[in-house]
Amino acid sequence: MEDIKRNNFEVVKDYWEKRAEKSGKSSEATTNDYYLRIKEINSLCASIKAILQNKEINSIADVGCGNGFSVIELAKRFPEISFFGLDYSEGMIKSANSMKYDSDIPNVQFKLFDIISDNFDTKYSIIYTDRCLINLPTWDHQKIAIKKIYDALNDGGTFIMIENFTDGLNNFNKLRTDFGLPEIPVRFHNLFFERDTYEEYISKFFKKWNSENISSLYYIISRIVYSKICAEKGVEPNYYDIHHKLGSELPNIGNYGPICMYTLKKE
Repeated sequence: MEDIKRNNFEVVKDYWEKRAEKSGKSSEATTNDYYLRIKEINSLCASIKAILQNKEINSIADVGCGNGFSVIELAKRFPEISFFGLDYSEGMIKSANSMKYDSDIPNVQFKLFDIISDNFDTKYSIIYTDRCLINLPTWDHQKIAIKKIYDALNDGGTFIMIENFTDGLNNFNKLRTDFGLPEIPVRFHNLFFERDTYEEYISKFFKKWNSENISSLYYIISRIVYSKICAEKGVEPNYYDIHHKLGSELPNIGNYGPICMYTLKKE
């Protein structure tokens, strides 16, 4: 049953529609881990600032924007740039437009968009994904999405890809077991990337890239140190605990978490 769910596009999409209905405009629409989202937003912000030092940016697209929490925050920080939030979930886009109305942010638009069945109608300076492509059911689907994103970039444009990789997860789970904690499995609606296979594929299109694991120290603090404290006290972990907040402020060191950020430039 697990494999049937994992390889079924509509089952995964239905999961996100139900989550959209449940979460509404909450910061927890795409993950219960609030400080992980803050870590990801700050990482995207730093990358955008670095790109701005060398070139002008006119437009940025968030593919798989969920309810718009992240892209609205970025639009606030960069009011001179036009942002576009794209997602295949009608419920998520409905919540995103409601959040835009509440926030009165003029430089962001939202659109229903399926990266597999739809085509981009314009090109962008930057396109980013944030734990989006791992929700596609197969590696073939993921390859289609990457190629479409590449084609939708302006010449000299950048793809910032924040997604999950198996090697960091395996290193992290090894530490968990060393501390007497159970491994954290990949959820049914996710397909993590295999780094070697992924890099071999992107090298066909992108000639320059860099990567860093943005979850490593955060996961060590929040999901090993704090989880061990909770286990010994016999209490349930709380995503808003101070360990999560402090962990989100640590630098990116090591490869002990699943979430990596690739910055890929189109020549």
